Amino acid sequence: MKYFVSVMLILLFNLSFSLTREEIMITSSYFHSNVNEINAEIKKLSGKEDDRAKKGILYLALATQEPPVEKAPANAIKTLEVFEKKNVEPLLKAYVAMAYSLGARDDKNPLMKMKYSDMAIKLFNKIVDENPTDWYIRFLRGNTFANFPEMFQVGSIAKSDFEFIRDLYEGKKENIGKSLMVTVYFYLGEFAKSEKQINKALDFWKKAVAIAEENGIKTDAYKKAKARIKVFED
Repeated sequence: MKYFVSVMLILLFNLSFSLTREEIMITSSYFHSNVNEINAEIKKLSGKEDDRAKKGILYLALATQEPPVEKAPANAIKTLEVFEKKNVEPLLKAYVAMAYSLGARDDKNPLMKMKYSDMAIKLFNKIVDENPTDWYIRFLRGNTFANFPEMFQVGSIAKSDFEFIRDLYEGKKENIGKSLMVTVYFYLGEFAKSEKQINKALDFWKKAVAIAEENGIKTDAYKKAKARIKVFED
């Protein structure tokens, strides 16, 4: 009887979450929406497990607005952290790690900043170790680690993630979005600049700008790459 109950609990645990990667990606599209649209979508959601995951992603979208919505990182952590230990789509776990990183960014307590930073780094690395060929998760890790302070020594990991994605893109092995590649080439330029390889950095920034202008992309990475070219070519 105990065995039967244990099996049923395991089955119920795994069936309680059914959100697919495709559904997660659809919710992720709200990262490109405005605050009002995101808040309107949050209000539609219930307390069910799948809706909880969607709500957490939407709080992340609010946290990445410019300027970020107050308490959005804390709400994202509170909503998403329950999924860290569950048997869910790895992309959702990557969003948990992202929530920790944004919590580190915004928390005023230095001890909590360190705690959240450590949690984000460990979780991201664990997810990538388990899913090394998932380029989108590696993009999220690279984009996150590239913005960590130097003291955490994760810049080389971000660089390797972006190089991995670049190789896939240039080898036409994956259909990687143009907007993401603008970000990838911008950061590769930043790493080359930090290594005092200015000509190499300029090549990367020019690739970022070319892709952006060919596709009508006006992201922050595009604007920064364009500004870098102006400074370092003059």
